[in-house]
Amino acid sequence: MASRLLFKGVAGNAVARPALTLSRQSLGVSAVRNYSAQQPTQQDPKQKANSIIDSLPGNSLVSKTGYITLGTGLATFLISKEVYVFNEETLVLVGAGGLLFGLLKYLREPFTTMGNEHINRIKSVLNQARDDHKSAVQERIDQVGQMKDLVDVTKALFEISRETAQLEAEAFKLKQQVAVATEVKSTLDSWVRHETSVREREQKQLAAYLIEKIHKDLKDPKIQQQILDQAVVDVQSNLSPPSLNGMQTHRRRPSKSILLPRTLATAPHHHSTYARRMTIHLPESVPDNTHLWGYALLCATFFVFVATMYAMVGSKYAPQTNIEWLDWIKNDTYYCLLVPITAIAWIYFIVWNWMGMKFFRHN
Repeated sequence: MASRLLFKGVAGNAVARPALTLSRQSLGVSAVRNYSAQQPTQQDPKQKANSIIDSLPGNSLVSKTGYITLGTGLATFLISKEVYVFNEETLVLVGAGGLLFGLLKYLREPFTTMGNEHINRIKSVLNQARDDHKSAVQERIDQVGQMKDLVDVTKALFEISRETAQLEAEAFKLKQQVAVATEVKSTLDSWVRHETSVREREQKQLAAYLIEKIHKDLKDPKIQQQILDQAVVDVQSNLSPPSLNGMQTHRRRPSKSILLPRTLATAPHHHSTYARRMTIHLPESVPDNTHLWGYALLCATFFVFVATMYAMVGSKYAPQTNIEWLDWIKNDTYYCLLVPITAIAWIYFIVWNWMGMKFFRHN
């Protein structure tokens, strides 16, 4: 394989020799032009050595020297022991390594620039995000700082809410009271309307009953005769001349009004007052001296009452006498009987006078 590569290299050199001469001439011309155009500054050997040393792996000069020594010794050991044979492949390897080194040397700067740009872009994004976050945090801090009076404001709002609740409760209470008052008023109004309607109905019934009763009583011959007699007397009194009235020797009894029976005032559901009962007249058959019996009963009852009180209170202080009836009155063993008798007499008199209208009646 090495011989083939050698033969190919010789043939290639023979063929490419004219081109090589031309290329050498062109390189010389271009080098002259470049040298005439610009004279590059010669680099300091010390700096170049430092750059070479810096390109070696390692952090310090000792480690870098150690790497160089180790590599050289390892290569010498491999070659001396024929582990690695130095041949044309080694030349290819060296050429490929040089090419790769050149590529790395010339491409490292663009890739480094691109990486730095990417890193700077990421840094700018991160810095912008950090600034935005810082501004957001600061804004939140300012907002929270504005809420430093939150406790006092909350207490004030709580007081206001409590007062509002109390006012609402009072308003609800007043509303309920107004509703109850309205309902009671409506109920009372309905009762009043009902009582008014009942009273009107009773009055209508009473009027109808009285009219019917009067019509029935007017059909009675006795009442018709009484009305006729009263009308004749009234006509005679109106038609007689004044001179004849003075010549009369007897005093004529004054005419009486037309009197109705007592049954007219005893209609059902009729609640008559005391004034109405006092205006009810008795028929002509009742004598006029009935009120004397009422006065007599009143005096007797009053005498019994006074005697009873005297027996209860004054008998202890009155002197002894020979009068039997006075001693009997002063004897306090009988007042226990006089008290109920007096009470019964008074009650009977009042009930009889009020309900029955037996006494103290006037025409």
